[in-house]
Amino acid sequence: PQDAWRRAWRPAIERADTVTAFSSSSAELFRAAYPTASRKLRIRPHAICTNHIDSLNTGGQTLGILGGINQAKGADVLVKLARHWARHKVKRRMVVIGQLDPNYRLPRPHKETGRYNPTDITKLASRHDIGVWFIPSVWPETFSFTTREALATGLPVLTFDLGAQAEAASAAQNGHVLKCQPSDIPSLSHTIEQAFGPVQTEISSRPAA
Repeated sequence: PQDAWRRAWRPAIERADTVTAFSSSSAELFRAAYPTASRKLRIRPHAICTNHIDSLNTGGQTLGILGGINQAKGADVLVKLARHWARHKVKRRMVVIGQLDPNYRLPRPHKETGRYNPTDITKLASRHDIGVWFIPSVWPETFSFTTREALATGLPVLTFDLGAQAEAASAAQNGHVLKCQPSDIPSLSHTIEQAFGPVQTEISSRPAA
């Protein structure tokens, strides 16, 4: 299916004068797929204003997830993480500031807030006691608005090593790119707990012994 998709787009790309990528990560994927069209490629990130998002000096004890979360955005990961916490009696809560795909459901005490206005991100983070943000996307994004908005709060932001979300996190002082894979829920849980700890500058993905 991927090869068929690339073949279908090749005539349009060959006729194009310029191809725009919104991140270096997506540009690398394009070059791998269409190496002969690399000279047409231009990287132009989306313009995003985060002036309306205030920095939070100290965070709470809740894991925050920002945006609309479907399968590609990591809904499976959140459900499995919630089950892991329940089995191991981890007293940690996650709140989706946004909406979860209705095909997925988080058990209590976890919750979703519903749609939000970006100007309310700081207020919602404070109201729900967010201390760490997690961007659970399991697909390399071409550009990640939510990663940049989460980073603007000043709280630690965790992403998997994928796409534009990892690119944004690795460039920020409070961004952390996870070493574990999305399927490694025990390591993910351990890393999240470390992020809530007193030392947030060195985060390991190794599970506790």
